[in-house]
Amino acid sequence: MAAETRAEAARADAARAREDGARALDQARADAARERDELHEAMEARIETAAEARATALEEARADLRARAERAERELDQARGELARLRQDAVGEAEQATTRPPRRRRGQASEES
Repeated sequence: MAAETRAEAARADAARAREDGARALDQARADAARERDELHEAMEARIETAAEARATALEEARADLRARAERAERELDQARGELARLRQDAVGEAEQATTRPPRRRRGQASEES
């Protein structure tokens, strides 16, 4: 009987050890799942932050390029206006040169005399 009692005690110890092992394994799995979820959330947050920073940088670059383009368009319009005035002045001067008689200098006789 003592052998049976020891065998039964050994089986009970083995059952407790299996239950303890199963609980420890379940706890380890739960801890691993929690840690995995936390890491996943942290990585998503970092990715989102990086994406937002990149979007902000792109928006700033776009605004800068737009401002530069608008400034270049204004400068081009000014240059076109100045070119048009210069051309008009040149045409006016050419017309005046062809309609005006040549100037005589003092002391010079006219060619007709």
